[in-house]
Amino acid sequence: IFRAFEERAELEQVILEHDVKDGLTVMADQTAVTRVLRNLVDNALKAVRDASPRRIQVRARAAGEWAVVTVADTGSGFDPKEAGRLFDKFYRPGDELRRGGQGSGLGLYIVRHLVERSGGTVQAESDGPGHGATFTVTWPVVSAAATTRESA
Repeated sequence: IFRAFEERAELEQVILEHDVKDGLTVMADQTAVTRVLRNLVDNALKAVRDASPRRIQVRARAAGEWAVVTVADTGSGFDPKEAGRLFDKFYRPGDELRRGGQGSGLGLYIVRHLVERSGGTVQAESDGPGHGATFTVTWPVVSAAATTRESA
């Protein structure tokens, strides 16, 4: 997943850091997980275009029975009052409209749908326009016992 983004980040002079723990298996369709990560990282790459520094951090870790994935950027951010609406179908934050953004307002809607369909959650945080954003996804993890049973 990250190889394509690393190439794009390098071309756009964006620092892309990722710390994803090996062996972290979530109870979600791999295609859905890939799509969620692609949408979130793609949005972050768009958000950091005018930022300084231009940095995106992707982290994944286990927290009990959950995998917690965060995508944080130093980009345009959003008004915290809009956090609840970011995942609504066709919603585009006010600052994106003012900047002439080309998004359809479907990316985060799709993210929420895919995450919730697999029993997870997604939320967005920002300290306001110009202060970057952090998107946090949680998915249930596959237990070691279940993994052992499946491979037997």
